[in-house]
Amino acid sequence: MTIGLIRNLNEEIQRRVEYFGAQPKTFAIVCLLNCLLFNFLGAHYYSLNSINSALLTISGTLCIPLLLKEYWPENLLGYLASYWYFTLTFCLPFFSTYMLLAAHGTSLSLSNSVFNMFFLVLLVDFSSFLAMGLMGLVLGTIFYHFSVSYPSYEFITLGHFFSVFMAPIIVAALFARNNDKLQRAKIEALGALTARIAHELRTPLLSIHVSAAGTKTLLAQLLTGYHLAKEHNLDVPLIPPHKLKALESTMSDIEREIKFSNAIIDMLLISMRKNVIEQSSQQILSMKECINEALHRYPADSNEKSKIHWANKDDFFFKGSKILMLHVIFNIIKNAFYYISEQGKGEIFIWLEHTPSSHQLHIKDTAKGMDKKALNSIFQQFFTTNPNGTGIGLNFCKKVIESFGGQISCVSQVGEYAEFILKFPLSEGCS
Repeated sequence: MTIGLIRNLNEEIQRRVEYFGAQPKTFAIVCLLNCLLFNFLGAHYYSLNSINSALLTISGTLCIPLLLKEYWPENLLGYLASYWYFTLTFCLPFFSTYMLLAAHGTSLSLSNSVFNMFFLVLLVDFSSFLAMGLMGLVLGTIFYHFSVSYPSYEFITLGHFFSVFMAPIIVAALFARNNDKLQRAKIEALGALTARIAHELRTPLLSIHVSAAGTKTLLAQLLTGYHLAKEHNLDVPLIPPHKLKALESTMSDIEREIKFSNAIIDMLLISMRKNVIEQSSQQILSMKECINEALHRYPADSNEKSKIHWANKDDFFFKGSKILMLHVIFNIIKNAFYYISEQGKGEIFIWLEHTPSSHQLHIKDTAKGMDKKALNSIFQQFFTTNPNGTGIGLNFCKKVIESFGGQISCVSQVGEYAEFILKFPLSEGCS
């Protein structure tokens, strides 16, 4: 139960960071400078004992991994958002509260506390600010109370409390939430546009489906008549056998593609929702079959298809939704072809791997690659390096794979390649 609670908390923090954004490097630099400032001015304005110095050292040390976040091991990237929140809580409200109390409310400690709380307002959403601020206040006070011999609170006034805590809360309530409102409005506008486009597309698709169903019945009768005519040596135009075979399946193919197109529309609508897929609609699937079907259905011309190299020799089973898995593969291939076309070079390689801890699908293109800044943001909603993109495709892929209990990541080298790695758990019955 505890593990599940921690996992849910980590996922909620990740969701908030993706929604609101994060600036860990900027924060780390400012925090390190703040620690240096305290050490430099401490001899004049504070009595920096071992506890104070230790807290400053811990604050600075916690910031170093944020400066080096591009070098985090892949298996730890899922905890980066939680580490970001922990570091913010320790370095801002916790540290500020303790130092304000330890310094007995000097002007420098008060100024630093106010600065830190306003800094926190700018870095997280309003709800997170309230939770982190309250937690830092309580823990900082408790730590002060038990870490000094004679704790004193006589110097604390209503002005201190208002300046440090209430003023940032009021500012956050009045101004900082505008970012949330703009983000929400953007999502709602995009959702409304998507729904409108979906509605406009469904009408002609329905007409095509009805026409195809009617034509399928008549075509079957016509083909039966053609075969009878040929058997009785009647003079009828010759239809080559391969075209006759294609004609027999044409209407079924049209109906299948209409059904598939409607499913794609459903997926685009789902991508605008918080819950991507319900567990009850998942089933055991073959990854090899999903890839083969995706490559067969992907609307690529012969030149594009020649650039796709699928090993097609291994397989594994996973629990998920076939139509959503196809959509994930489509998205990654579509992005790869965009950059192949833009760069005028590159090919796509697809293969499966097995490790002691997971099954893996790899999709690699050798077109453009991406820099570290883009690599750290590609799964965030609305982030895109494509001027014609919406920034929801890869974010949707992330939601889908995580709903299957897996993970998606990307490794890249600028000018060389971009490789997406989709990991799936070794679940019982899916080996």
